[in-house]
Amino acid sequence: MSVQRPSIDWTGLPLEGCIERLKRADHHLESFQTAIATPEVRSHVAKLPIKAKLNLERNKLEITATKDVRLPVSLGILFGDVIHNLHATLDNLVYELARLNVDRPEGTVQFPILDQPNEWLTENTQRMLAGVAPRDRAHIEAHQPFMALNGVPAKHNVLARLRRYSNEGKHRVVTPLGGVSMGSVVEDLKPTDVRIIGSQLDVQKALRKNAVLASFDIEITGDNPSVEVQGGFTWYPALDDGDPAEQFLKRSVAYVYTIVKEFLSSSFGFP
Repeated sequence: MSVQRPSIDWTGLPLEGCIERLKRADHHLESFQTAIATPEVRSHVAKLPIKAKLNLERNKLEITATKDVRLPVSLGILFGDVIHNLHATLDNLVYELARLNVDRPEGTVQFPILDQPNEWLTENTQRMLAGVAPRDRAHIEAHQPFMALNGVPAKHNVLARLRRYSNEGKHRVVTPLGGVSMGSVVEDLKPTDVRIIGSQLDVQKALRKNAVLASFDIEITGDNPSVEVQGGFTWYPALDDGDPAEQFLKRSVAYVYTIVKEFLSSSFGFP
């Protein structure tokens, strides 16, 4: 996905820096998409062994993962490159809004991202918005996670997650990405003294050790029940909550671009 950019010359305009950061974020997104399509990354998960486990108490055959899966750290760094540029774009935007009213905005100026309504009127938030006009403050408030836009809880808001991944990536660890199953697991199933009478695929399951990826209802037909299994699965790189990493980056780039475009029109007078 590429950012749809306005067909005007940004050179020398107040938001030129914001747009250049968005372009850089979009470039890193394309690099991320290229990286997750490489055979090296896909084989990292595709080689994960699976095993068959008979649960005779429940009359179930369970197909489970045999180890945890974490994708290469390099993917997390690419993910973070997108996130950091988007977070910086928002901070640069607020600085430019403050410059409309003061020559040298305070060093504390940045885009606040708040989960609770009572945080909006705190002294800390006011320092973040020092020099920003009331109209622009109201516009920034409208995008806050605590506004629960479209019924989305604050913690699931794009900006709240953007803040979390940015802070974690800069100050703690590279954002870990794992594989999450989304398709068929079993390619060859050889039961002995067992009859399979039904199946259930557990999609969107993190590929962790002993995670149940598929289960089958069974009926024991002999004295020595056993099952041999071979297979693989389709998957996608996911964040810690199972959300597809690529889709989250796409939503984030599009949302930050929308915010910049809104302020370009409302505060800087461009169509």
